[in-house]
Amino acid sequence: MKKFFISVVFFVLCTGGAHAQQYLGIGDKLPDSLLQQYKGKSILIDFWGIYCKSCIEAFPHLESLQQKYKDKLQVLLVTKDSPEMVNKLKARSAIVRNVSLPMIVNDKVFSNLFFFRSQPTDIWIDTSGIVRHITEGWHVNEVNIGKFVMGKELTLPLKDERIQDEIVGANVAPTDSTNGLLFLSYLTSYQQGQPAMIGKIWDKSERHQIGIKATNITLNTLFMTAFPNIEQFNNRIILEVKDPTAFQFPKDSTLWDWFIKNYHYCYELRLPPDKAKGLYSYMKEDLQRNFGYSAKVEKRKVKCIVISQTKEASSRLQTKGGAPVLEELDDETKFTLRNQNLNAFLERVKYYNETKPLPLVIDVSYKGNVDMDINCALTDLPRLKEELSAYGLSIHEEMRELNMLVIRN
Repeated sequence: MKKFFISVVFFVLCTGGAHAQQYLGIGDKLPDSLLQQYKGKSILIDFWGIYCKSCIEAFPHLESLQQKYKDKLQVLLVTKDSPEMVNKLKARSAIVRNVSLPMIVNDKVFSNLFFFRSQPTDIWIDTSGIVRHITEGWHVNEVNIGKFVMGKELTLPLKDERIQDEIVGANVAPTDSTNGLLFLSYLTSYQQGQPAMIGKIWDKSERHQIGIKATNITLNTLFMTAFPNIEQFNNRIILEVKDPTAFQFPKDSTLWDWFIKNYHYCYELRLPPDKAKGLYSYMKEDLQRNFGYSAKVEKRKVKCIVISQTKEASSRLQTKGGAPVLEELDDETKFTLRNQNLNAFLERVKYYNETKPLPLVIDVSYKGNVDMDINCALTDLPRLKEELSAYGLSIHEEMRELNMLVIRN
């Protein structure tokens, strides 16, 4: 690690800041001095961040690839986060604490050579120091890495977040009375290089929502967004469609690129402030008109996972007071709560289980703070059931009538 940091400093001093700002792309060559100690090996630079859960969860996978191809490959973990931030993460994350891959923190070199907005972003560099691929993290698998280090032909989708909004209306000024724009709505297919994101557009006062903008998101997310009063989880959707392919992400990861290119969309809607109250009605009409599906919130009796309390709950949950403490150790498989709000913790359990097929319902009347020690992942519901039982809480399946988003054609 010491040798590596020396070479990075040398590069900065020799090239100067101006050159460091020139972003590299496919076919460009890195300076020979930058990765001299890894000469003759293929390099995978993995840009990650301390708030990127999927980045951290991928570390063991990256380590296994490093071990398998140790004579041909070098994986580098690179983050712009400070040493202090990374050390705090190490204190509560066994994965980060135990990772043996070279890690560059507080990076100001590689992050200035490659443009990226989201993480993970992976840079594939061949034995000659030439950039061959820039990809999303899920393309870093054993098959692709095996081909890459052996010099075999490999075609991977380019992740290029420098691509600006070139779709219709992207650069139109906000809808207000000063520019005369009365209405804007557009929908496109997947736009390569755009991050997957969705957000609200606000007026100049930043107090009133006047629009919605989404890039490269699923039909599920689009329809859920159009109904903001329902919980925004996929397990709150009931599909009554002839062919559900457009709504269901493939289990086979080799089909992910195909699904993304065919069933991810960009959408924007903007209204003048005096019509903004009808924003979501306009969005619902857009979706039905363009995709041919109707959607409606309906009461349906469905099987749920319910967290409820027993008679003993109040006495077992009562906090002893003191300074509030919330610690997460060993990569979210151990939680220590002292004088913490129970409902906030249970809402977190719900969030962590949003991809489960059954909706999770919290039916707990206790509103006070609690002292709890949970020694399992929040997604491991059988284990969590055992842990919560000590505090008078129960996890079980039952039929409940819930508001569900029903999509049909």
